[in-house]
Amino acid sequence: MTSGSAAAPDPVELRTIPLLPGSRLALRGPGTIASAENGLVIDGTNRGLRGSQPVRVEVPFGRVLGAQRDGVSLRMVLRTGRTPFGRHVVAARFADEGTAIRFARALDAAGVPGESGGVPLADVDVRALLLHPRAPVTALLLALNVAMFLAMAIAGAGILVPQGDVPIRWGSNFGPLTTGGEWWRLASSTFIHFGIVHLGVNLLALWDAGRLVERLYGSTHFLVLYLASGVAGALASVAWNPWVNSAGASGAIFGVFGALLAYLVDRRNGVPPAAMRSHAIVTGLFLAYSLAYGFAGTNIDNAAHLGGLAAGFGLGFMLALPLAGGRPAWRPASVAAAAIAFASAIAIGLQFVRDTGPAYRAELQFKAALDNAIAEGKRMDAAGETSKGAFQRFRRGNISRAELVRAIEEDADFHEREIALFRAMSLDPESPSGWSKARDTLVASLELRRDALRLAAQSIRDGNPDLMKLADRKMAEANALVKDARAVQEARRGGSKP
Repeated sequence: MTSGSAAAPDPVELRTIPLLPGSRLALRGPGTIASAENGLVIDGTNRGLRGSQPVRVEVPFGRVLGAQRDGVSLRMVLRTGRTPFGRHVVAARFADEGTAIRFARALDAAGVPGESGGVPLADVDVRALLLHPRAPVTALLLALNVAMFLAMAIAGAGILVPQGDVPIRWGSNFGPLTTGGEWWRLASSTFIHFGIVHLGVNLLALWDAGRLVERLYGSTHFLVLYLASGVAGALASVAWNPWVNSAGASGAIFGVFGALLAYLVDRRNGVPPAAMRSHAIVTGLFLAYSLAYGFAGTNIDNAAHLGGLAAGFGLGFMLALPLAGGRPAWRPASVAAAAIAFASAIAIGLQFVRDTGPAYRAELQFKAALDNAIAEGKRMDAAGETSKGAFQRFRRGNISRAELVRAIEEDADFHEREIALFRAMSLDPESPSGWSKARDTLVASLELRRDALRLAAQSIRDGNPDLMKLADRKMAEANALVKDARAVQEARRGGSKP
């Protein structure tokens, strides 16, 4: 609380610019402001959820973190609590410029940083708050990410871990579909997350860094930086691993940190290096830890992190606005230049992307053919059209030995056709699905079954029991191959993480 005599209060139009939803201090409308011996005295109307109430705010000069005048208006950053969340930006509009100048000089004399001729304002966060107190794009991005997560959860995507192919249907960066022509996934994937922990970590980082970077660059430039970094990160991800299924805002967020890093080192922005030292240390530690953790762990898409970081750092030099009064809200020429540079970089990056779309479609064809073969085999078995059914009919005396031999040879011919069908399919051995190896195992087992059937037919025809023993051994080998292949597939499914 302040003490001592106060100068006559000046009538002003007050407005609090909220930094957090539900802020307790919400001054709006006519009021007065006075400079007392030890601080400010503000009388006005607090307009909150409980209605309008008259309020007096007394703030020691030591809690006035900065002030900046623009014509008849004066913005001040006040600390009204013990934590950083207690900061408020209060704008006061005076009746004339002379009164505003007099009041600003009084703040100078009291040691409040900000006005020329007084104490220099070295706090970058406060300078950014005075120039650009709102961060609407950051808030919008947070809301879009949360809305997308809730919509996907309702659609069955899961809360803790992703379920099924819902993320792919909603637009995750699934390499075969992205490189196969669905390039829009590079952007949509930045708003999709694999579980609530994934979402929460990214949104905390965006909330922490996004507001500062948006204030430094301006809302329009920040939106360009964020979206471009997200697309660049997704492209780097699919270039590194064309079979990837990735999603998340981390590439865009690394771009935000890259832009902050660019702002730190760019002397043209009018910020002394010493004023940015703490931000430089925190940013450097965050990037180093995140990248090191990504290289050491699994299922961390460091390619997206590095791609987003590079894009944000490069575009940051092109889109930075000086941290000084009178700067424009955005620079169309800078945005156009950044768009050209970004498009050129994307065009170059596309040259390093391998199209896995055809290989993925071949896998879908293989799985469809396999399902059809299994269904046809079950139908033939149920109808007694396989060698197994022929043996049963022969034992019952329903068919002759010659008919049994013919049925076995027809079953062998069926296997021969399946072998030719599956062998002709070109599957990518580098695909993480493992279908190429599964196809090779399937063909090998079908060849063993075909040989076993032909040996069995010859054994019956020639009356040679040794051939039947050899046929049984080949059939056992075929069954063992299939059993081992199924065990490998089950292990892969059980051990994989989205």
